[in-house]
Amino acid sequence: MSAYSDARDAVLEFLNDRPREWFTVAEICDTLGLPRGSQVRGPYSEAVKALLVSRLLLRQGEGLKRKVRLNPAGDDRGMRRQARRIQQLAEYAERRSARERVKQQAAALQAANVRPRTVDEFVQAGGRIERLPGVERYIPDLRRGVR
Repeated sequence: MSAYSDARDAVLEFLNDRPREWFTVAEICDTLGLPRGSQVRGPYSEAVKALLVSRLLLRQGEGLKRKVRLNPAGDDRGMRRQARRIQQLAEYAERRSARERVKQQAAALQAANVRPRTVDEFVQAGGRIERLPGVERYIPDLRRGVR
């Protein structure tokens, strides 16, 4: 990329972060860390002029400000986009945590769903046994050594 396009992007990014503040070209260059009186400021000054011509900046005397499109609540488009993005990320994080919670519950349920192998384990797990005549021989009871 050329020095001009880098300068234009840097100026726009700087002004987008501060949409309602007025700056002079010197203040913009100083804030971006460009030394005073250096040749490096040239592309930045040209970028500011081009942004003025393209009507992306507003001028009031020596001051420049990013032109913003406001809604009735007073929010500009960038702020609305940022708020919407923050809300989307919060919803995504909430859905992700819900998915993780469901996975953890399923794993816990599966771990707890180990079937008891003996009558005693079945009773300890909360099972109820009705003794029917002749059925006991089919229920394994390792205590008595019957399988």
